[in-house]
Amino acid sequence: MQPISIDIHHSLGKEEARRRIDAGFDKIRQQLVGGLGIMFKLDHKWNADRLELQGSGLGQRLQGYIDVFADRVTIQLELPALLAAAADAIADKVKRQSQVLLEDRSN
Repeated sequence: MQPISIDIHHSLGKEEARRRIDAGFDKIRQQLVGGLGIMFKLDHKWNADRLELQGSGLGQRLQGYIDVFADRVTIQLELPALLAAAADAIADKVKRQSQVLLEDRSN
């Protein structure tokens, strides 16, 4: 398993950040599994302010979570060997997509 840790700061408050992550989760999912989406199932469920992730496909398992705080979001993932080779690229894509979701559009 290849660990990935991403911190994204925001100014939305906890409730709005959680709402946006919930509404935009399919975009984050796409960045995680990329072209393997058809063969790789990724489930998610909220447990308080933590979005728990578990996935499997092609004999591989992915797990992790997204913690939502008032001023930041922390993403922790354990990538399986199949995705580990692309861990840096996946982390960059997940971070960029999450930043877009958490962008303050009030200005």
